[in-house]
Amino acid sequence: MEIRKAEMDDITSIKDLLGKFNLPLEGLEENISNMLLGFIEGKLVASAGLEIYGKSGLLRSVAVHGSFRDKGYGESIVEACFRFAAERALTELFLLTTTAENYFPRFGFSKVDRTDVPDLVKTSIEFANSCPLSAVVMVKFL
Repeated sequence: MEIRKAEMDDITSIKDLLGKFNLPLEGLEENISNMLLGFIEGKLVASAGLEIYGKSGLLRSVAVHGSFRDKGYGESIVEACFRFAAERALTELFLLTTTAENYFPRFGFSKVDRTDVPDLVKTSIEFANSCPLSAVVMVKFL
């Protein structure tokens, strides 16, 4: 899988991929420069992105096209996002999930209470509007 940074020309393809999994689209365009995309033979098969808030980040838009799941592409795109975060000197990553709380511990994420999230991260559209209060919040320290 070839991984590269997203560009505005990719926005329709990204929205199509995220839409298949009912992942939030709000805030996507504002954070396009922090999105990574995975391609196989020119087809978008995976995505992951960051919203950056000081030294903290919000991992978002992690998706792998259905026919490409269980082949290690999810792990590859998430690990690439960790390297991207390290290059930006982030010290912690948070995420919100309603369906993948059992997937992310393999990467060192653990559940936390919403009150443990820095106020700046809580300004994210995902915290403020897109994800329900029932979403699990997780953190990974880098």
